[in-house]
Amino acid sequence: MIDNLLLTPVKITRDGEPKWVTTLEAILEQLWSKGIAGDRRARAVYIRCRDLAPQVADGAVQITFADSDYTRVFSARDVGSSGDE
Repeated sequence: MIDNLLLTPVKITRDGEPKWVTTLEAILEQLWSKGIAGDRRARAVYIRCRDLAPQVADGAVQITFADSDYTRVFSARDVGSSGDE
């Protein structure tokens, strides 16, 4: 499901022109813009994520979540639940 979301085309405006790119491309472009504007956190996230970009061309993005209490709880949740329990 995450692969599909990251590969979903979204419309952005670049240099005043509308353009369709993958969601991952749009995210990386925003991180890059914020990073060069001085946002250190955005720059750090960009550096960690940029390795995913070549995989998009292959149509196979794989994301691995770090093992932590949060990710274990998140992955154990019923995807269909509303979270109001």
